[in-house]
Amino acid sequence: MEYGLERRDLSSYDGTRLAYFIGGPEDAPPLVISNGLGGNLASWRHVVRYFSRWYRICVWDYRGLYGSDQPADPRTFSVAGHARDLFHLIEQESLVDPILMGWSMGVQVQLELHREHPELARAMICCHGTHGHPLATGFQSPRTEQVAPMVFQAVHKHWRRVVRPMQLLARQQAVQDLLFQAWMPFGLVDKALDRSIFNDMAKEWVKLNLSTYALIFEELGHHTARDL
Repeated sequence: MEYGLERRDLSSYDGTRLAYFIGGPEDAPPLVISNGLGGNLASWRHVVRYFSRWYRICVWDYRGLYGSDQPADPRTFSVAGHARDLFHLIEQESLVDPILMGWSMGVQVQLELHREHPELARAMICCHGTHGHPLATGFQSPRTEQVAPMVFQAVHKHWRRVVRPMQLLARQQAVQDLLFQAWMPFGLVDKALDRSIFNDMAKEWVKLNLSTYALIFEELGHHTARDL
């Protein structure tokens, strides 16, 4: 049990094993939460603790990240692939008329799910995300789209060399404090941010396969649900 939720596994549409967490009253309205890219259950600890009194809450890990397995076919990292995972999760747990809540990447995933199954959800909550093409719509600089491919290429090529130092630095309070001070003037973090959640996320994020992370980010950049 984590934050009052039980961990379970799902064999998705292509056989990829996905990890998810579920809890709350079984007869309560379902609240299905989709993470931001790099987010995990810890991101939602306050939401889970508060709303699990009245909702059947489900939080899941995207394929290739955290507790979920890598797929056999990397093309399934597309937003449509993640949306199919979400649909299979909802079906497996028989979550009828769910409320969908997505953060960042999760907004695109649930919009894509809505495209394929427009009658599925009773409501949709979109937190700090975009309809698509996040490199163009989610940042303040027009140069982001130009620079991003070079960053992704570097991550694919060199991430194994830097992941161990990153893991060590993520444990250092002084490094965390320095990052907060550097990011705050650019609006990347807010003074009200829960530092304990950020620290827990950072320690887990640096354990990820960062090449997979970059590949998912690339797929997000190609996706759009503007028509919705």
